[in-house]
Amino acid sequence: TTEAVEVKLLPKQLEAVRFNRCLLLLSMGKIDESRAAADALASQYPDSVRPRLIQISLMLRDKKQASAAAGQLESLVAATSDEEQRAEAQLFLAQLQLDRGDATAATTLLESIDAVKGFPATVATLVAMHEQAGDDAAAARVLDEALDNVNELPIDDLSKSRLVEEIAAYRLRKGQYEEAAAVFQQLVGSGDLEADDRLAAMAHLVIALSWFDQESAEEHAMSLPATMGAEEIDPDELEDTEVPRSSRVRRLVIVDKAQQRADRKKSAADPEKRRRKRAVEREKYLKKLEEEGKYDPSKPVKPDAERWIAKKSRSYNKRGRKNKNKFSGAQGAGTVDSKDAEKLDAFARAKAKKEAEERAEEAPAGAKKKQPYRKKRH
Repeated sequence: TTEAVEVKLLPKQLEAVRFNRCLLLLSMGKIDESRAAADALASQYPDSVRPRLIQISLMLRDKKQASAAAGQLESLVAATSDEEQRAEAQLFLAQLQLDRGDATAATTLLESIDAVKGFPATVATLVAMHEQAGDDAAAARVLDEALDNVNELPIDDLSKSRLVEEIAAYRLRKGQYEEAAAVFQQLVGSGDLEADDRLAAMAHLVIALSWFDQESAEEHAMSLPATMGAEEIDPDELEDTEVPRSSRVRRLVIVDKAQQRADRKKSAADPEKRRRKRAVEREKYLKKLEEEGKYDPSKPVKPDAERWIAKKSRSYNKRGRKNKNKFSGAQGAGTVDSKDAEKLDAFARAKAKKEAEERAEEAPAGAKKKQPYRKKRH
């Protein structure tokens, strides 16, 4: 049973299991069960903010209580004294502000959280938010602060080197070549990088130096491994070579699916466009038949008037055949004679009707309409 398993767990393990179960119920949409589990957690762990955060998440799913969720979350942040738990509540509040479109408040709050300041994930998030707002100066300020305080972070040396490398790569992309070269020089001089990462940093250092210090760039390039087959390449010929272009060019455009469907329906409903398309397809088909020797444009063949009738039921296939009235075919099909064929010919019927209407209009006004014969009753 569940109780028998919980007895065997350590307190931290039991706490993690209970919180994960509550979050799972919330993700499954079982609101009542999740609310009951959150209330139980609040009584079992009164010093933790996580049960209260789950209860606020439940409030956000209720339209009547969603408006009061932000106020309760701010009160929870103000009432929490533990730095780590207050950081959890502040991150929740920053995400809520960002979801509601207040990016400025979310950025300001995120920058004020001391528990996560300077960490790689925080730096990357803040830089992305400042760039999206168009504030490159603020993004550069965040990177400068992270670079100055990187040695104070409670992370391993490899993670620190990766953070510095990303800062240098960002400056290189932004065209800040001298600043990027200084950071890459610092990375290459440190012994914290692995062999592949150090080689990549050296290559980026050469690229950054090539923009303002050619001699130093060539000097550092000598330490890079030689490229296979590089001796066979003529630099002048390589510069004169045209840049290869792909036949399939990607166009980054915003596609309106609804507009595309409307355009397809409009084009399909255009009779003139359909006629042009059929004419083009007919020309292609006739050209194909002509190439195969099955069609001669100088000797056009009159289409068979009975081509819509089964071959065995056509008039020219019944001549001199015994038992011509005998039916042979699929069950329920029946035979089709000339009269039946005329009934099936919609074009002939429409033509006969039109001719009858024209004759009726041309008849004299005093002419009497022929009445059908009716038998007299005695």
